[in-house]
Amino acid sequence: MMQKTIQEGQIFGYLTVLCEAERKNGRKYWLCRCRCGNETVVEEHHLKSGHTKSCGCYRYKGSTPVIVEPGQVYGYLTVLSEAEKKNGRKYWRCRCRCGNETVAEEHHLKSGHTKSCGCYHQMKPRERNMDLTGHRYGRLTVLSPVGTRGRKADFWNCRCDCGKLCVCEKENLRSGKTQSCGCLMEEQRKRNFEKAIHFVEGTCLEKIAARKNTARNTSGHRGVWRVRENRWRAAIGFKGKSYHLGYFNTFEEAVEARLEAEKTLYDPFIEAQRALLDENKKE
Repeated sequence: MMQKTIQEGQIFGYLTVLCEAERKNGRKYWLCRCRCGNETVVEEHHLKSGHTKSCGCYRYKGSTPVIVEPGQVYGYLTVLSEAEKKNGRKYWRCRCRCGNETVAEEHHLKSGHTKSCGCYHQMKPRERNMDLTGHRYGRLTVLSPVGTRGRKADFWNCRCDCGKLCVCEKENLRSGKTQSCGCLMEEQRKRNFEKAIHFVEGTCLEKIAARKNTARNTSGHRGVWRVRENRWRAAIGFKGKSYHLGYFNTFEEAVEARLEAEKTLYDPFIEAQRALLDENKKE
C-alpha cells in the first residue's frame, strides 16, 4: 500500500527527504540527499512507489536498499549504535545535532516521526523562522528558501563567491560549518598538497627520499617484481620516465641493480635540490 504523506527526514531507498521542492506541472517534488552524498529532486509519486531509490547510483552498485545503521542521519539525529529491544521492537541510540543523546524506535526514524531529541520543537520560533535572504556566511550569499516554505525552510539556495549555486542547510550556515560551495575546502586541499609534496622535473622529492614500498608491491622491494618462475625484473622511474634495469635470475640480484640505480639517479638529485633549498633560505 502506498504511503499517504511524505515528511522531512524520511528514508526511501538510498534517499533521505530534505524538504519540499518547487512544483512542476501540478506535481509535487522533494529535495533529497542520496546515500552517496549527491542531492536530487524527485517526484513524490516516484518516492512513494519505489520507482526512484537513489540519485542514479543505486542501479550501478547492485546492493540492497538502505537500512538503519550507524552513521545514518534522520533529521537532526545521527545513528550511533543499536539499543536494547523493547516489546519486540528495534531501537537505536542516536546523537542529536544539539549534542544530546536519545533512543529512538527504528520505525519512527524511517517514517520521519522522530527527527530530534525534542529540541527542534523547543527552539524559539524567532530562530526557527529566521529569514536568511541576503545574509552572508563565509563565501556564500543566501538567495532564497528551497521550496515554498519561506523563512521556515531548513534549506536555502545560495550563491558562492566563485559563482556556483548550491543548496545549504540553515543550521550549517549559521553554525559556520558550511562556508562555500566546496571550493574553499578544495583550495585548502591543494595548498596542503603543494606544501607537503614537492615535484621537480616530474619527480616527487618526498617519494624518492622515503623509498618505501607501495601498496601494490608484492615482491618486498620497490621497483622489483617477478616476471616468470625464477626470473626477476628491476626498473626505476625518474623525471617522468621509466628505465628498465634488466632481468635477473635471483631476487637479490634484481634488488642490487635497483639500489645501484637509486644511488646513481636519486642521491645526486636529492642533494642538488637540498642545496638549492638551503640557498633559497639564506636569500
